[in-house]
Amino acid sequence: MCSDRIAEVVARELAADPAVEDRVGECVLAALTEVDGDQGAAQAGDTGVFLRAITVHGFRGIGPTATLRLNPGPGLTLVVGRNGSGKSSFAEAAEFALTGGNRRWDGRSTAWREGWRNLHEPDLARIEVDLLTAGEEPDRTIATYWAPGADLSAARWTERRGTGAPAPIDPRTRRQRLDLYRPFLSYSELGALVDGKPSDLFDALHRLLGLDELAAAAERIRLRKLELERAVKDSRQSRTDLLAELADVDDDRARRVAALLDTPEPDLDAIAAAVAGSVLGVDGPDGLRAILRLTLPDPSEVAVAADRLAEAATDLTRRATTDAEADLRVLELLTRARDHVTASGTCPCPVCGSGTLDPDWLTAADTEITHRSTQLAAFRAARTEFDAAQVAARALFTPIPAELAEPNPVATQLVAAAEASPHDAAVAIGEAAGSDAAAVVPGGAVAVVRGGAAVVPPGDTAAVPPGDTAAVVPGDAAAVVRGGAAVVVPGDAAVMERGDAAAAAAGDVAVVMAGEAHGATGLPKNVDTIPGAGPVGRAEIGGGAVGLVAEGGGAYCAASVPADRGTASSGPAVPDSVRDVIRGDHEMPGRGEGNVGLRTRLATVRRCWAVWAELGGVDGPAVREGDLGPGARPASGDVVAVQIRETYARLSTELAALQRDTRIELDRLDTVWSPLVPRILAWLDPARAVSADAEELRVVKRAADWLKSATATIRGERMRPLESTARWVWSTLRQQSNVELGAIRLQGSAGTARRVLLDVTVDEVDGAALGVMSQGELHALGLSLFLPRATVAHSPFRFVMIDDPVQAMDPAKVDGLARVLAEVAATRQVVVFTHDERLAEAVRRMQLDATVLEVQRRERSLVEVRVTGDPVRRYLDDARSLVRTPQLPPAIADELVATCCRSAIEAAGLAKARYELLARGLDHAEVERRVRNAHTTRAMLTLAIMGPRARVDDLNKHLTTVGGRWLVGVLRDATAGAHVPIDRPMRELISDTERFITWLREHEPATVRT
Repeated sequence: MCSDRIAEVVARELAADPAVEDRVGECVLAALTEVDGDQGAAQAGDTGVFLRAITVHGFRGIGPTATLRLNPGPGLTLVVGRNGSGKSSFAEAAEFALTGGNRRWDGRSTAWREGWRNLHEPDLARIEVDLLTAGEEPDRTIATYWAPGADLSAARWTERRGTGAPAPIDPRTRRQRLDLYRPFLSYSELGALVDGKPSDLFDALHRLLGLDELAAAAERIRLRKLELERAVKDSRQSRTDLLAELADVDDDRARRVAALLDTPEPDLDAIAAAVAGSVLGVDGPDGLRAILRLTLPDPSEVAVAADRLAEAATDLTRRATTDAEADLRVLELLTRARDHVTASGTCPCPVCGSGTLDPDWLTAADTEITHRSTQLAAFRAARTEFDAAQVAARALFTPIPAELAEPNPVATQLVAAAEASPHDAAVAIGEAAGSDAAAVVPGGAVAVVRGGAAVVPPGDTAAVPPGDTAAVVPGDAAAVVRGGAAVVVPGDAAVMERGDAAAAAAGDVAVVMAGEAHGATGLPKNVDTIPGAGPVGRAEIGGGAVGLVAEGGGAYCAASVPADRGTASSGPAVPDSVRDVIRGDHEMPGRGEGNVGLRTRLATVRRCWAVWAELGGVDGPAVREGDLGPGARPASGDVVAVQIRETYARLSTELAALQRDTRIELDRLDTVWSPLVPRILAWLDPARAVSADAEELRVVKRAADWLKSATATIRGERMRPLESTARWVWSTLRQQSNVELGAIRLQGSAGTARRVLLDVTVDEVDGAALGVMSQGELHALGLSLFLPRATVAHSPFRFVMIDDPVQAMDPAKVDGLARVLAEVAATRQVVVFTHDERLAEAVRRMQLDATVLEVQRRERSLVEVRVTGDPVRRYLDDARSLVRTPQLPPAIADELVATCCRSAIEAAGLAKARYELLARGLDHAEVERRVRNAHTTRAMLTLAIMGPRARVDDLNKHLTTVGGRWLVGVLRDATAGAHVPIDRPMRELISDTERFITWLREHEPATVRT
C-alpha cells in the first residue's frame, strides 16, 4: 500500500528477486536511503489534523473579526451563502495561513493580489486557524498577520501549542506536505485538474504515490552512471591525445611510456614508474634539484680549521717531550696524593709504604706542585688548543647526504650473494617473491618471475609476463627464459618467442646483441663471445646456459633457478664490471652520454664524501695518530693540512662537476621530457580512478536497469487503489452521464514528457476525455481525481476543504456529489463552500448527516455565521414542528417528539465523544471503533462525558454529581418517551433537551474526576 515506505517496498522486491547481485541491491538501497532522508523531513510534523475554527479580520471580503467554527472530527459541513457574502474568504484565508499561498491567485495578474486587504478594515489584517491534532498537545493555532500597509508577501506566521506562547514559524516547512496531500480544492483548480498542464496532475499523483522517491533514486543512479561513463570516455580521449603528443617527441622515455599506453588495458603502475623514475634513482627532476642544493663548508673555513689543527698539532708535538710527559704524570700523582692527605690526614705513603705523609710532607708537596705546574703550563695550553682545534675541524665533516645514497640496496645484496654462489642468490630472491628466476640489469632493477621468464627494462622497473616469451622493450634490457631464447637489442624493440626466431638456439642460450636486431639462427649452443658484445660469462644449471653476463652489451643476469629448484654447478664469479654497473659505477651503454656522466659523477662524489665523512669520525680526524696517551704523538701539521685540504678540494671539485652536469640534465629534461610529465600525470590520476571505478560502473548500470523495471511494477501496484477510488467517485457523480471512466495510467517519468492517461468510453466507444465531456462532467472528473489523492490513508490531514464544486453540475450530479461527500465524511472532515442551494437541498432531501452554516455579509463587511442545519438543530426543529402539527394524534406526536429529542442528544453526544477522544490522543481508527461500539444513547453519553473506561451504569450518578439531578430526568424522559408515555409536556421536553445539549457542549470532562 502507499503507506509503506518506498525503501521497504524496494527492499522486499530486491529480496524476492534471486537474480539481483548483492552489490546491485546495495546500490539501489543506498540511492533510496539518501532520498528517504530528504523525504523523512517532508513527512515530519503533526498528524491527524482537523479544523476547529477559522478566524479572519481585514482579509478579502471580511472586515471586522468573524469566526467560522467547525466540528473537529469526521462529518460533512456545508458553508452556504450568496456570492460576495465572504464564505470563500474563509477558505482562502485558511489556505493562505497553512500554506503561505493560494492556488486561486497563482499565475494570475497582480490585480488579484493587490485587493487582498478589506476596504473597511485596511489597517489590521489577521488570520487564525485553530487545529486539533493527534498527540500529547492536540490544540494548535496558526496565526498570520501583517503590519499596517504591508504587502501580501510581508506576512508573518506564529504557532501556539496548547496554552503555550506563540512562536514564529515558516509556513514553507508545511508547504511540502500540504502540496503532497493537498486538502484544498478551489473552483479554479477543479477544471485545471483535468484540462491544465498534462504534467501537473502527473507530478501530483507521482509524489502522492511515493514514486518521486523512486524517480529521485533512479536519477541519482543515472547521474552516477553518466559520471562514470563520462570519465571513461574522457580518459580514452585523453590517452589518444597523449599518444599523439608522445609520438612527436624524440626521447626514449616518451617512447617507453607510449608503448605502455598503446595497449587495450594500459599498466598504470608501469606508466607511473616510468614517469617517476630517473637516471639517478630519485624522483625525477625533484631529485636532481635536491643535488643542486647540496653545499660544503666555505673554503676559508676549511683552510682556517686545517691550519689551526696543523699548528696546534705541531706545537703539541714540539712540547710533548718524554720529560714533559713524565713531569706531567708526576704532577698528577702529587696532586692526587695531596688530595688524599687533605681528606684522610697523616698516613703512610700509599705508593712506597715506608714514608709518612704528614704536614711536613704536605708543605713540601705544595712547593713541588707549584714548581712543576709553572713548568708544564705551556704544555697544557698546547694540548687544550689542540683539543679545541680538533672540535672545530670535526664540525666541518658531515655524513653522506640522502641525495647521494645507494640507489638500490637489493641489487647490492644480490651482487654479494652472487659472488658467493649464483644458485644461492637466485634462490634467495626467488623465495622472497615466490618465483623461479632472477635478473639484474643496469640501474639496479631486480625481476623475479614464476613461469620461466624475467624481462627487465632499464630505469629500476621490473615487468615480466609469465610463460616462455621474452618481450624486449626499447633501450637496454636483460632476459632469462626457460625453454626458449632471449634476445636483447639496445635501442630497438624485439620480441622472441619459443620455437620462433630463436629456435636455432636449441632453447638454452641467452643472447645479447648490440646494434641492430639480428636473428638468433645459427648461433652455437655454447657461445663464448657475441659480436659487438664482448666476452660471455655463464652460470649453468642442468647443462644449459642460464645465467649470462655480456660485458659491453648492456645486459647482466646474476642467476636463474628452474621450477624444480635443481642444483647449480659453480659458475664464474660475477665480474667487477657487473658489480660496478649494479652499484652505479659503470657507464650505461645506449643511454646517452649525459646520463652516463651523471651516474659516474654521482658515484665519484659519493666515494669522496664518504672519505670526507670519515675524517669527522668519533676518534677525531683521520690525521690524528692517537689520543696523546703515554708515548703518543700527534701527526705533523703538514700531514693534517694536506689530508683535509686534498679531500675537501677533490670533493668540492667533484660536487661542482656533478652539479654542473645536473643543471645540464635538468635543462634537457625541461626542454624534452618535463613538459610531458604533467600531461601524463594529469591523465594518470583520472585513469586510476576509472580503473578503480570499473566494477562500480558495471554495478550502477545493472542497478539502473533493475530500478527502471521495478518502478513500473510498483507504480502499477500503487496506482490501482487510487484508480479504484476515482472510478467509484466518478460512477457515483456521473448519474445519468453516458461517459464511462476506465483505466487511469501514468505515462512517462519525472523529469521527462509525462501525463495522466484517462481511458473513457462514450456508449462503449473509446474516446478522449477532454473531447467528449461537458464542463460539468469535467468538474466531476476533476473531483474524482482530487478526492482519492486528498483522502489517502497515510495523509496527515483529516480534513478536505472544497470551494464551489456545484456550479456546472446538473441536478442529478449534485445528488451524486452529496452521496460522495457524505461517504467521504464518514472518515474525514469535509467542508464545502457553495452559493448553490442545490447541494444543501439534496443533503436535506436525502437525509444525509451534515452541518449547514450560513454566511451573511452586512454593511461595512460585517460577516456573520450561524448554524442552520446541523443534526442537533435539525432534530430539535423537527420536534418543534411535530408539536405544532395538529393533525397528528397526541400519543404518536409525543412518541415522535421524544424520538427527535433522543436523536438530538445522541448526535450531540457523538460530536462530543469524537472531540474528547481525539483530544485524549487516541488515533482516529480507535475513536471510530469506540463510537461504533456505543450502541445506545446512554453508552454514547458515557463515552463523551466519562471517557472510554467508564461504565454506563455510573452515568446517572456522574450526571447528578457534575450537573445536577435534572440532567438524569431529561435523559430518562428523552430515551423512554420514544417507547412509553412520559409525565412531561413535550414542549418542556424540547426546551430541557436543548438545555441538556447546551450543558453537554460546554462541559469539560477533564475537570471532574469520578
